Amino acid sequence: MIPNIATDDDGEIRSQDQYVLVAGSYVPTTKDDIKKELDAGHITEQEYNKIINDPRLGYYTVACDKPAAKIKEDELPLFFKEEKKKQELDDIFIHKKIKRKGQKSALFDLTVSDIVVKKGERFPHPLHPSDTGANFCIDENGMGQCWRHSVSLNAYQFLVVKSGYMSCVDAGTGHNGSNPSRVKGDAGALFHAWLQAKQDNLLPEDDPIPIRALKYIAAKEGIIKSSEDNLNMDSFNKALDILEVKY
Repeated sequence: MIPNIATDDDGEIRSQDQYVLVAGSYVPTTKDDIKKELDAGHITEQEYNKIINDPRLGYYTVACDKPAAKIKEDELPLFFKEEKKKQELDDIFIHKKIKRKGQKSALFDLTVSDIVVKKGERFPHPLHPSDTGANFCIDENGMGQCWRHSVSLNAYQFLVVKSGYMSCVDAGTGHNGSNPSRVKGDAGALFHAWLQAKQDNLLPEDDPIPIRALKYIAAKEGIIKSSEDNLNMDSFNKALDILEVKY
């Protein structure tokens, strides 16, 4: 089931077992309801008198007697297309927390299979356009395989791409060793992967941010000079406060 798609002044469209408003639909409406519209200045006195004396008060009616207009899918307004794409992505991604083992972040226990629903042998890449509609799959080891860029993605790399911090080709590991992943040693990649996993509800509420990721925030916010520097108690707490407020 999906929520209604707002169309501003053009009504609304509902589907997938939700109600549809058509001629004959009825909403209980009293004269007091119409009086409130008059008092608010939404209708005139003349309109008020016409409405309260209308025997069809509360019923949806056809204002103009003409055939329904036809429209093709590619002619739909942009916000419909964006909503459709968003819902298709929602069908691909899993929204389920995994349990943490020990004291470290559960980020390191994730597999791509924990993030993406496996649909057949190949399906469209969830993170970037697909010309063929079959440029992504999950192998038997839970690794994502991008056939457009010929790279493998573990959960960490996948989340870095989803966060927008790196592209698929930069974050992924090239097939047959063709190119190394750029996430290695990048504290920013670690932070953005962890934050994306938290935002996607994949990690427990109390999942701790990895220290290297926290040092990245501390350096970015000017608390320490470099993400290679150590955090003392004061800089540690300042970085945590910024993380909670800003991110």
